[in-house]
Amino acid sequence: MRVTLKMTSSKKRLIAALVLSLLVFLRWRAQCLLAAKLALGGVLAAFLLQPACGFFSRKTGLNRNGAVLAGFLAALGAAAALLALLLPPLIGQLNELFAAMPRLIKNLDDFRIRAEAFLAERGIQLPEGVLPGPDILSGAIPLWNGTAALGRSAAGAIAEFAVMITLGYYFIRDRETLCLRLELLVPSARRRVVLRTAAAIRQEIGAYLRCQLLISMIVAALAAFFLLLCGVRAWLALGLIVGLFNLIPYFGPLLGGLPAMLMALTGGLNRALLTAVSLLLVQQIDNMLISPRVMGAVTGLHPALVLVAITVGGSLSGIGGMLFSVPVLLIIRAIARNWPVPCKNV
Repeated sequence: MRVTLKMTSSKKRLIAALVLSLLVFLRWRAQCLLAAKLALGGVLAAFLLQPACGFFSRKTGLNRNGAVLAGFLAALGAAAALLALLLPPLIGQLNELFAAMPRLIKNLDDFRIRAEAFLAERGIQLPEGVLPGPDILSGAIPLWNGTAALGRSAAGAIAEFAVMITLGYYFIRDRETLCLRLELLVPSARRRVVLRTAAAIRQEIGAYLRCQLLISMIVAALAAFFLLLCGVRAWLALGLIVGLFNLIPYFGPLLGGLPAMLMALTGGLNRALLTAVSLLLVQQIDNMLISPRVMGAVTGLHPALVLVAITVGGSLSGIGGMLFSVPVLLIIRAIARNWPVPCKNV
């Protein structure tokens, strides 16, 4: 009888906490979303920097605080050196790209109109949607204008990034204490299953993020190098865009290569064709050499599931939804495998 009363009291406290959290979220929604974004960024920073901290802990014999601090300082120092080398030309090329993009989109729309007229004169009627329509092209201009505005608000982004890095440092340093406190919030009857599920999620997400980041950096470097050889303006910024969009499976290379193709069209059709061949070569190198060696069987997800997840994520939240669709799918799979009844065939 006492156990039943205790469980009922725990459920009441849980319901009360959920209701209170919902009321706080509805009252301070913007602040809650900002806090959630910073916390998520801190978790991602902890995932990415954990190997560096572990390396210093193993190789130097430092205590936990010293190893975590040394790992963070080494990673931040490498990032600062890379930014100092690439940031000045990158800013100039991004400004050039943002200024030219509306004109490039208009030129592409004119090309579409001429191509449709050329084919119509010869009695060829393409199905609707084969060539990009004016609505799609005009809708891309606010996207780039918004991106440019985001670039102009770099001070706020840098401040948020600093907070995320700081949170990541504390998440790694105090990991045992934080995990212990979170464990105590879970009912003892479910604690073992929850811990097993959390360990599986941490392992899969950490490996996926680190591999994807490494692959995107390599693809960005290759794309920038080939664009430079092709004589495309703003080659460094465009290579970075190709690398960032490469984080999105399947659709990412197409989305990331579109700005490069638009910029290449200003140099004539031959340069555009050479750029298309170069980007296709970069993707083939990625698909055949880089991703199989780096990623291996990290996810093991069926391609059909990935396509469905990316499509649903894109429809819900645009590019951001496509970017986080695979990690969410990995989390769902880990939960299905470990809770409440293990499903090893998922």
